[in-house]
Amino acid sequence: MKLQRSILLSSLAGLLLFSSALSADPVVGAGTFNIQGSVLGTTNGLQFFSSTVGDHIGFIALPTSGVFGSLTPASGAQKIGDLLVSDGVIPGTMFDVKNWIVLTDGINLDATNIPIGPQPVCGGSIESDCRPNAASPIVLTQTFNTITGKPNGVSAAFNVNGVAHFAGSTADTPYIGQLSASDTQFLTVAALVAYYNAHGGVGTVSYTGEFTTTTAVPEPSALALIGGGLLALGFLRKRHYNN
Repeated sequence: MKLQRSILLSSLAGLLLFSSALSADPVVGAGTFNIQGSVLGTTNGLQFFSSTVGDHIGFIALPTSGVFGSLTPASGAQKIGDLLVSDGVIPGTMFDVKNWIVLTDGINLDATNIPIGPQPVCGGSIESDCRPNAASPIVLTQTFNTITGKPNGVSAAFNVNGVAHFAGSTADTPYIGQLSASDTQFLTVAALVAYYNAHGGVGTVSYTGEFTTTTAVPEPSALALIGGGLLALGFLRKRHYNN
């Protein structure tokens, strides 16, 4: 009996050590990838696409790093869905858009929050680094011609927070996404805001997004091994008490 218990303890120790080694090998760990395409912004939210609204395609733009280095092809099409108020996406609140971005390496990104920053609302003497209205997460920045110094367009940026996970897994890793676009059809922030308020949106613009994860999560196989090790430990303890 002591010999069997010793063998089981040795096996259990090896299993737990092996599980720990695997758990340090993340499905989603530190990494960055960029995605680009077109976006249409209206009062109902954002629609991401490639050639036509509704195709939900973005393209990976190098560089990729860390866990996202396995994207195949590295510059290929990826799925990116819409972020619409009609689907519960309200900036400044928590929501849950499952598999908002689906990558070819089996990593999916859920969107859970679009934070509203502390920047003031545009208007009056505030002409840059401001938000179109109090409920908007988008920060507008005036751009200038480097030669003449005159306004020549507006850049817009906002953040998306959420979790990344291996497809089919519930082990999540937080990410921060930063999306930005430049609009040259409006020379000033004031002109863009006036058009947006009058029409409930602006025309389609090209965007780029950078997504970064920092925290590692274990692979599902590692979690299973850890669970099996704990189960074996419980079984061993039960046999010990029974004897």
